[in-house]
Amino acid sequence: MPLSAAEKQRHYRQKRDNNAQRRAEYLQKEKKIFRRFSKWKKETCRANDRQRETSSTKNMGKKRKQTQRQRKRIEQKVMSANTSPQSPAGSPHSDSQREEHNARKRRREIAACYRGNARLLSELETQKRLNASLRKKAWTRKKENQKWQTRDIKNKN
Repeated sequence: MPLSAAEKQRHYRQKRDNNAQRRAEYLQKEKKIFRRFSKWKKETCRANDRQRETSSTKNMGKKRKQTQRQRKRIEQKVMSANTSPQSPAGSPHSDSQREEHNARKRRREIAACYRGNARLLSELETQKRLNASLRKKAWTRKKENQKWQTRDIKNKN
């Protein structure tokens, strides 16, 4: 029976560890790999720290800019505010709001009609299928009745 991968690896390690020279070479190689990895890890950690610092400064700058823009908007609203008394309007909604509301209402009604038509079409299809199957049944029964009637007539004669 062939050896499994774990057994092969176990045999290889045992051979390597039995030979002192091979064991020393292996340990030296592993030490180099470890040092290289730890150095790489330190460098990537530093890079990640730099990224965090830059992203945090970017976020702070974004927030500062947002607050600045908000202040500017508020200032513009205050400066452009109409100081003259406003005349009472007929309704609380402006014409544009009313038109938008009417357009939304129309779209809703059209969508409802479309859904209703789709439902009615599907019902019509099912009724057509039912009608066709009932016609076939009626036709076959009519033929059977005619056969029985002709047999009865022949049997009487």
